[in-house]
Amino acid sequence: MDFDAGLTTQDRTLTTRLPYTPASPPTILHALRVSAVAGFMGALCWITAAVLFPTISDALDPTALDHGLAALASHSTLALACQHLFALSDIAIIVFIFGLASIEREFSLTWLGAFLLGINFALDMLVAASVIAVTKFIALHAAADPAMHAAGIATLGFGAVLDFREGFFATAGWILLGGAAWHGRHWPRWLVALALLNGILWFPFLPFSFILGGGVFAIWVLGMSVTLWQREVRA
Repeated sequence: MDFDAGLTTQDRTLTTRLPYTPASPPTILHALRVSAVAGFMGALCWITAAVLFPTISDALDPTALDHGLAALASHSTLALACQHLFALSDIAIIVFIFGLASIEREFSLTWLGAFLLGINFALDMLVAASVIAVTKFIALHAAADPAMHAAGIATLGFGAVLDFREGFFATAGWILLGGAAWHGRHWPRWLVALALLNGILWFPFLPFSFILGGGVFAIWVLGMSVTLWQREVRA
């Protein structure tokens, strides 16, 4: 079918002269603003959850699951608040990470790093969900019911394994994201350095504390969120 048949000579001239317009900059900048807000929210939720977490930390320690199960029963309200905040933080950080990757218009190591970090935070949501499930449905009955106790230990053990394994995705994601940013000069150098440091601190077999790794992570997210917001304003 000839689609030009109904066009006049003047229409054809105007059509051929129309320039190609890519995605509008305001749309991209709006996405960066959303990412910055998600980053702020994710960091604040994570920091609050991290303050609550030490009370129930045994729930994800493979060597202390019995104590962890008892702690969930004794501090159920705190445990539910903590794990819901971690889950909300994971969702917000996934939005933030992929918004950050949108700075790159084409597939690159930045996108691959974002994808691996997305897997890490998705797995962390499953960890939070396992602790929430045990707290709501099992922990209060575990002391008197051997079957519930066994189910609680098995579920927490599953969460502990996921919590450990997700670190491999995080380490690879941080290194790819930081390396791509260093090469492309997308971020301030100190934020690149923090991203690479996260890659080291989140490696599962290294004995770094939760507070140290979490502190570096929170500083990076907040700093990166400010950078994205300022990038939106200056554009």
